[in-house]
Amino acid sequence: MSERITCRLYRGPDAARFRQVFSDVVTENGGAVEWSNAAAEGDERILVSHRADVHLVLTAYTGLDYLLCLRVGQVLACPWLESRIQEGALWDYSLYHGAGHLHSFSTLPEYWDEGSEYDAKQRGDAAELSRVWGVPETRIQAFLRPWEFVRAGADTLNVVTRGKAYPEDASGYGCIWQMLDFLRALGAEWPEPPAGFVHRLRWPRESALLAAVGPGS
Repeated sequence: MSERITCRLYRGPDAARFRQVFSDVVTENGGAVEWSNAAAEGDERILVSHRADVHLVLTAYTGLDYLLCLRVGQVLACPWLESRIQEGALWDYSLYHGAGHLHSFSTLPEYWDEGSEYDAKQRGDAAELSRVWGVPETRIQAFLRPWEFVRAGADTLNVVTRGKAYPEDASGYGCIWQMLDFLRALGAEWPEPPAGFVHRLRWPRESALLAAVGPGS
C-alpha cells in the first residue's frame, strides 16, 4: 500500500488551551477524548505533540478528520496547516487561518492533473507562510520548490531533483519524508509513541460537525 499520512499543525495557543479547545469541540459534537491513553487502538487512536506554541495532531483517516480539525481551527481562530504524504509519491500542504484557506503547495503538482490550472494553484507562497506562521522566510522558502521529473510511463513520474532544502535536513528533494523536515522548520515535533503522545478519541457525529463548521466546508 502506498504511504498516506495526513497531519494538522496549529500555531498560537499554549498546550493547555489547545487541549481544552480540542476537547470542547469533540464533546460539543457528540464525541469524547481520553488524554494520555496509551492503550488506544485503531481509528480511535490519535497522536498529539506540543512544542512551545505549535501543536501537531495525527489521526486515522475517517472522513471526519478534516471536519474536526477545521472546527478546532475555527474556534482557536489561529493559523493551522494540513500537511500530507500522498500515495507514497509526494508531499503537500494547505495553509489556513481559522476557517479561511490561504494557499496550497505541492512538490508534484502535475501528479494529479498535469497541465491544468490546478498546477498553478499548488505553487505555495513562502512570504505568506512566513508572515502567517511567524517563521523567517529564509527558513522555509527552499522547501517550496516543486520537484522536477521525467515521465517514465502514462502513470509514472520519476523525480530528478536532488539535494536538500537545508544542510541540516534528514531528507532531500524527491523523498516524501522531506515533509518531516518541513514540519520541524515550522516548530513541530513528530508525535512518536510511546506514552504521553497517545490518546483515545471517540469521534464526533458527522451531522454535528457539518452543522458546526457551516456551509461550504
